[in-house]
Amino acid sequence: MPKLKLPKPPLPDALVPRPKRPGTTEKTGPLEVAKESGASAIDWVDERTSLSGAARWMMFRKVPKG
Repeated sequence: MPKLKLPKPPLPDALVPRPKRPGTTEKTGPLEVAKESGASAIDWVDERTSLSGAARWMMFRKVPKG
């Protein structure tokens, strides 16, 4: 007999987290900003040079053993 997936019971109003107000953003620290800026710089370079296709070919090409 297959298991039935039942919905979760509703939470009381006191336990439901309040939704965030529109226009408020999450507070980001300098570490998150640095990670995002590094990723965006790499994305920009890849977009301009389009080297990802050549790199993917180089990594996954068929090389004979020997």
